[in-house]
Amino acid sequence: MQLKFYLLSGLFLLSFLGGNSEILVLISCPTAQPLAEQNCRALRENLRQQQLAAAFPQDYVIKVHIMYELFNYWTLLDALPHLQGQTRLLNAHTEWIIWCQHNTHVSSLRVLLEQLQQQNSQELAYYGHALYDAEATIVHHFAHYKNPTWFPYPMLSAGIIFTGPLLRSLAELVAINASKRHSEFAIDAAHELARYLFDNLSPNASGKLKAPYNSVNGKGGAEDGTDGQMLQHKIILKSAAYICPRANVSPSLSSPSSASLSPKTTDVPCLLHAKPETSPTVLPADLVANGRKVVETASCLHTTSSHMYFAIKTCAKFHKERIPIIERTWAPDARQRKYYSDVAVLRHD
Repeated sequence: MQLKFYLLSGLFLLSFLGGNSEILVLISCPTAQPLAEQNCRALRENLRQQQLAAAFPQDYVIKVHIMYELFNYWTLLDALPHLQGQTRLLNAHTEWIIWCQHNTHVSSLRVLLEQLQQQNSQELAYYGHALYDAEATIVHHFAHYKNPTWFPYPMLSAGIIFTGPLLRSLAELVAINASKRHSEFAIDAAHELARYLFDNLSPNASGKLKAPYNSVNGKGGAEDGTDGQMLQHKIILKSAAYICPRANVSPSLSSPSSASLSPKTTDVPCLLHAKPETSPTVLPADLVANGRKVVETASCLHTTSSHMYFAIKTCAKFHKERIPIIERTWAPDARQRKYYSDVAVLRHD
């Protein structure tokens, strides 16, 4: 089988001649973080090397695109029309979309494609590592406040896989309702993506909800996850064992020539997972080696309230009503805090 390789401005694709199925790998990449940009390019190169070294399960055109554009739109939902419109990366031949972040790792693209072959690429579905809220929270706009523990949303850094029909339907819906969907409260892109799919699309053939349901107002059994019949008409994240929060990779996957994952295998290895965020960290001045300060790479540091600055936005009508409550409750633990208001800046040191 003849092989062609193309490299185009942030996009490369590997084409097996005769193949009509397309796999689109998107890497969302923040432009203001040099380390993140480096990781994005490293992931793209790693995927290219995997494609060149391994035999893939069937004829595919595999596109890999570093999506700097996402950060001009803030959320995935806002960026979707760009994928289908200006770039034309998302088209009628796209069977699967593998969404990665700069800190996502693809252990074996070949085995991942074999896994996807066992799934239906024509249904409206998406797969990821499911996260759940233990209680209703303001950052998720108190969604499903009666019982938020049943509602899954994806861990973005672990990667998400969409079927082509779902992402095309979603892109069209977002483009049509762009002016209606706009909200100033885009906080958690993963949860808001799951909510938007849940509220606006159905797994039926058309993808459109036959009976619109608003999960925000608390009406209907789907609000607390107890109405099984209602949930059958909703698109909910499907948890995939091969998408993991951290590495748990079989040693055999390190070799491109390793045996394929058997369909009967129950112990599915992690094929997509999140990598720990690392950054250069200068240790305290008293930790030195040979008279030089030691620099290490650490995934986390112990943080106390003295390292945090709290900016609290308010306005005149709430000065007497809300600020005293804050001061009586959690404010004493926020030593460095400042109130920002439309009439004055009130400082509490």
